Amino acid sequence: MISWKELRKLDAHIHLLPDAVHAAYPDDEDEFSWGKQSLMDSLMAEYHVERAVIMPLNDPCLMSLGGSSESVHKDLVQLKQQGGGRYLAFADVDPREDSPHACAHLCRGILHYQLDGLKIHPANTAIPADCPDNHYLLELAETLRIPVAVHCYPNDDHAPCAAWRVRALALAHPGLRLIVSHMGGFQWQQLLGLENIWLDLSAILPDYVTVYGLKKTNRILRSFGTDRILFATDYPCSRSLSPEEIYPRYMEILDQMDFSLAERRQIAWSNAAHLFGLEAAAGENNG
Repeated sequence: MISWKELRKLDAHIHLLPDAVHAAYPDDEDEFSWGKQSLMDSLMAEYHVERAVIMPLNDPCLMSLGGSSESVHKDLVQLKQQGGGRYLAFADVDPREDSPHACAHLCRGILHYQLDGLKIHPANTAIPADCPDNHYLLELAETLRIPVAVHCYPNDDHAPCAAWRVRALALAHPGLRLIVSHMGGFQWQQLLGLENIWLDLSAILPDYVTVYGLKKTNRILRSFGTDRILFATDYPCSRSLSPEEIYPRYMEILDQMDFSLAERRQIAWSNAAHLFGLEAAAGENNG
């Protein structure tokens, strides 16, 4: 069977910073110093990743020298343009803004800048996922017919990104296409049975294998259905791996799982292609 490295893939969750940010902080050596488009381009070529989704962090001062959601959106557009069609990017939220301004910036991000979805990061904003302001944003996202990714890797049940809060969002907005980033962490059980969510493997896959072992991790993924799982890495971020270890470790883990070729193709490409409105069949090269 074709290996995961050779499969055509869409990485549904990565982080890149603009070249201007890297140039302004040349001595930084944290994981975000690896979030350079040139490095990601090389990884995409090596690992047959045809598309990747750039996720903002709801922290405009980190993502852009301009320090606003407007400047983040401009920088994301530039990253998309420099990528020659290989990148999608989700709109950002500035936690300092009230609901009317946040909704206005989301509209502008989607309609003017042609961004591809919305990212909500309750852990970074310290605003609970199920707060009223987020409901306004999600209602607007439903109207705009865009997917929404919500960070969900909580440390405890009181966390702003706790899985029960994300479940409440999904139930309150049944028409929403909701991506649960990091699969809800170790609260994944609370997300079972929801019909309007997709779960991305970013950051969490190697952590599951460390805690549960390979076979149980395989069963957890299957419990949601292979039509609901999205290949995603969170590159260059990880709680357990260095940036250069991320892609090799993901390939190693996924190669050992029991997914058929058809299921591999679902997870690697077609689920995300359908969710993001891409043509799943064009340029098929999966063998």
